[in-house]
Amino acid sequence: MFESPSGHQYGHVPAPPPKRTAVTGDGSSTLPVVTMEGQPGGARHSLLRMWRRQRCGDRVSGLPPICATHGTMKTCHACKTPKPISSFSWLNKAKGLRARECKDCHRTMRKAYYERNQPKEIAKIKLRRKDLRAWFKGHKAKLSCVTCGEDHPACLDFHHIDPATKTTVLCRVVDRKGWSKERILAEMAKYAVLCSNCHRKLHYAGLV
Repeated sequence: MFESPSGHQYGHVPAPPPKRTAVTGDGSSTLPVVTMEGQPGGARHSLLRMWRRQRCGDRVSGLPPICATHGTMKTCHACKTPKPISSFSWLNKAKGLRARECKDCHRTMRKAYYERNQPKEIAKIKLRRKDLRAWFKGHKAKLSCVTCGEDHPACLDFHHIDPATKTTVLCRVVDRKGWSKERILAEMAKYAVLCSNCHRKLHYAGLV
């Protein structure tokens, strides 16, 4: 190791810095400070991660949001009231993310928004229903009767395989309830595709 005229030292390998820890809110324990890449980081990142966990939950471990004084509860962003975690709707269930506002506040805010933008919202609903009907019509054109092979869409019915699990009518789901395409396809899996003649013969024979 030697020193240059400017004072810089060459050939010196500094010792690694000590592993830093961040004190939790109650001061009873310490947590390692880890960055997103798994490298040592600052206390600011630890606090940021704790804040995200309190607001949204932990994406890595799938743990629900926590509150220092209420356990598995969350404070509503609108009414500032701590409520059970079940009072918040899911934003992304796979990642364990819930909404900032509770269901009651979200319902009130959504109603107020609809009243302020009623013409725009009605037009949006009509357009979505139109697109959904066109998609359903195209999907039905690819189906055929499982008994006789009839494939004209006008002749096809959906026969519920297990009546005990029947909760709705498929045509109402498309026209009125506003279900997503994925949910409609999941509901269609409960049905058998039959033409009108085969469907009526099946019911007439008392085989349902």
